[in-house]
Amino acid sequence: MKAIFNWHAKHYKDFANCVECNASFAYCIDALYGNKKKYDDFIWLAADNFKNRDGSVVMHKWCVLYINGVQYIFDPRLQGYTGNYTGTTYFGKKKNSDIGKKYQFDYWYAHWRYGYKMSDAIVTN
Repeated sequence: MKAIFNWHAKHYKDFANCVECNASFAYCIDALYGNKKKYDDFIWLAADNFKNRDGSVVMHKWCVLYINGVQYIFDPRLQGYTGNYTGTTYFGKKKNSDIGKKYQFDYWYAHWRYGYKMSDAIVTN
């Protein structure tokens, strides 16, 4: 999983925006791990505001994976922006962590699995 995350972080400029980058990561993870029992609700693509260091907010989309019932944030797009492509800042962060608190969760954009095939991802907007 980390290798896939790192690849997307390194190639984030190959994608038009955060939706394409994070959705591509989600599709890859789903293809490899979507049938494993430890992923309950599996993958959501979330959309809302991300808080910058200066306190400003920007609209953004990122991935949430449920692993053993716990939400983890994965954001290879922002990892790419850090210039550190080894997945240390935005890889598998809990919502209540220092990084996780920067993500606001008011809108869920797309959903993989939960009784659906990868090709049937639900778009809620």
